[in-house]
Amino acid sequence: MLNVQTCGQVLDSLRGGDFGQVTPETVEEYRTQCHAIFPHANAFMLDLPNGTVDETLVVDGDAAAAAAAADTDCVDCVA
Repeated sequence: MLNVQTCGQVLDSLRGGDFGQVTPETVEEYRTQCHAIFPHANAFMLDLPNGTVDETLVVDGDAAAAAAAADTDCVDCVA
């Protein structure tokens, strides 16, 4: 069954090498495809360096609230 939890577990397994050696490009392609299906799931958000927040996560101009929301595991939460 396709759901955010199963897709997240597969992504973690890909990153952890549970399926053997997988290229970073393959992992990123899978993450991107999951993000397209589950655009609000933090598990599939783009990881930005230095803790910066993707501007698409900014809620009502509040980057701090967006950063706090990005740190949760809640899929359906609204910041």
